[in-house]
Amino acid sequence: MPEINFEDYLTDAQRQEIIECEFREYAKGRAKEDYERVATNGAYQIVWEYLDKQHDGNLEKIIKKKAEDVVSNLSSFDVFRVRGIGEPKNSVAREVLDKAIRANSDLVEERVKSLIKDLSRVDIWELLEDRDVTFNG
Repeated sequence: MPEINFEDYLTDAQRQEIIECEFREYAKGRAKEDYERVATNGAYQIVWEYLDKQHDGNLEKIIKKKAEDVVSNLSSFDVFRVRGIGEPKNSVAREVLDKAIRANSDLVEERVKSLIKDLSRVDIWELLEDRDVTFNG
């Protein structure tokens, strides 16, 4: 089968028109398939532009400053929040902490061993006092 070179039959303007037409059709199809996402993204963009204009183009700077203020005032409980009731997942900081602990488990183990060596019997009983511990003999 002989090869057809479309450049021999179409001008640059015609090729550009075909590409634009096909892209518009593709975009329409995608918009129909995913209307909710497209509409929501468009709404976010409009809201952002409106709010940014209301703040003289400084909205990003204001949000960054507010985020820094919020983070600097978080308690360790908030920062290292663990998944549970009302919390569908661990906080980002908790995930980072857990990853660092796993990556350095040998160091953690050595530190625990050194701390255990310094515990007295009274310290051990106090640690176990509030726990449901059963010793099987």
